[in-house]
Amino acid sequence: MQYSLRALQIAESASDKSAIGTNLSYVGKCYYELADNKSKVQVPDSLTSLSVPTRLQRAFYYLDKAVDILKETGDYTQLEESYEVLSKVQYLQGDKEGSRESFKQHNAYLESMY
Repeated sequence: MQYSLRALQIAESASDKSAIGTNLSYVGKCYYELADNKSKVQVPDSLTSLSVPTRLQRAFYYLDKAVDILKETGDYTQLEESYEVLSKVQYLQGDKEGSRESFKQHNAYLESMY
């Protein structure tokens, strides 16, 4: 995650919207993976104090921002993947309707690529 956050800072300083969107998505996915943690990976010390709901909130924050930027830049592959993870985050947060809508968007972008 540290590398994605650093890459995000670099992209922001260069005003590279495409890289900003991609790295926002990566950071959101990292927070989701840390919250879900089915693989039981070791959580970095700097994040152990964060509760699962906080990790999900951060995942949502980064993924939601990523979706807005990725729509502008037209990176449909990354957009499709972001919507997929956003749907999972919303489901775990108890937002079933939001999860369903994000999953529909995920499918729509996935189908449009083929």
